[in-house]
Amino acid sequence: MKHLVVFLLLGSFVLPSLHAEECPEVPFTPTLAGTAGWIEAYNASISNANGTYVVQKSPDDVQWDGLRVMPLLDPVTFQQWDKVDGVWVQSETTIEEPVIVVTWAFVSLPTSSTGFELGETLSNRRIMQRYVTSEDESGFKATLWFTKHGNAAEYLDEIGIQRECLNLSLNESACDEAINWGVPTVGVPYGFQQTSLDQPYENVIGAWWREYMLIGIADRRAFIRPSYNPTVSEDSPAWKTDNGVPVWSEDRGQYWYAPEGSAEYDAQQAAIDDPSGAEAFQFKAYNGNGSVTTDFKAWLADWQAGSWMPAQKPGDNCGVYGFPYTSIGLTANWQFATEGPELDSRFLCLSEFILKADAPVWWFGRRSGTQYLGESDPDIGQVSWCDSCWGDLDMSGAIDTSDLMMIIDAWASLNPCMDFAFDYSSTQDCPVSEVMNPVGIEDLLWILEHWGPCDGWPEGLQSLRPADCY
Repeated sequence: MKHLVVFLLLGSFVLPSLHAEECPEVPFTPTLAGTAGWIEAYNASISNANGTYVVQKSPDDVQWDGLRVMPLLDPVTFQQWDKVDGVWVQSETTIEEPVIVVTWAFVSLPTSSTGFELGETLSNRRIMQRYVTSEDESGFKATLWFTKHGNAAEYLDEIGIQRECLNLSLNESACDEAINWGVPTVGVPYGFQQTSLDQPYENVIGAWWREYMLIGIADRRAFIRPSYNPTVSEDSPAWKTDNGVPVWSEDRGQYWYAPEGSAEYDAQQAAIDDPSGAEAFQFKAYNGNGSVTTDFKAWLADWQAGSWMPAQKPGDNCGVYGFPYTSIGLTANWQFATEGPELDSRFLCLSEFILKADAPVWWFGRRSGTQYLGESDPDIGQVSWCDSCWGDLDMSGAIDTSDLMMIIDAWASLNPCMDFAFDYSSTQDCPVSEVMNPVGIEDLLWILEHWGPCDGWPEGLQSLRPADCY
């Protein structure tokens, strides 16, 4: 009854309009037909891009400018949340070599049926949650892929995207556009599920519109680049790994994995299994079928075999079974790929890293694409993504009346950034078809239940606060 009264009172208000500068047209579109048509372009890229399976590039090719390494930073100490015997408790922990990482995640990662669904546990009131893939009580057991923080903004700035136009309070199309542009910076093409060509919001459980961005912190020794040169270190000449650039074979004329017994092989192994000897930092990952491996070359071969195949099995509506992974540490340009090895430099995913399965990551926030990729504007009271939180639609630093008004203003429309209820079902074997829920009472109630200021930047991590969070 309290919620209903508040709704009726606020419903009589008029959402104040914000007048933004006209947003210029972007230089190109990530998908040929927008969000509804990505599967068509994706299928075409797999059919036309066989040349990228064996990547033949000159060692000084600008294509690899997008490869990034992880910086060595000073240790940080903070209060972590950890689930012990089903109860969340706090304790102090230290990360020796911290790095901020970002990934897209689905609402169902891990599954809500186990009580460990990240979307709910990552509330605005509990951040710095410890998570280990191999200890996931839901049985999720999958390799998690990341990019380091900063890649997205760098990429969008380089190609000329006006990032303030990705702010939801200034552009009603910002949510779709942010998801559209956020995908190549993180490395996966939307969801791995079939998308209806005539209705982009009618989908199965892995639909692109059911994703959000997870932001976390981990030890850089916990990561490996899935490439022929897997180091994440920026200081690697002694390892003969060419500072993060994949090893180039002059004889073969291509990037390659060094043969056993060579100095290059030993260097690569040093990057794969951290020399500290800590068990959590030794290589362990999950293959495409969920099996575990500690053999990096076998894991790489499995991912190679699982890429560049037909996007959907005949008669199966359960998902996409291949994606354009080049096995050099980044996902290929799946729209513009053509016959031969050339890739369009405007749309090449940045460096990807995977988290070793026994290594922990601490989640300290989730954001919509508009919050993370947009650019804050202090003149209109917008804070950066660091001080915002899930549900803070206008990025004011709090979930308050203005966010509620935006929900009311968008009532009955389809907006992924306002889908807070996440009331969708699925089966274990194959997700059932879903239609996106329009903005409605459940989303409004979610806003009311999470009312209040955002937590802001976590205590103990001040030294890691990014430069884009002024």
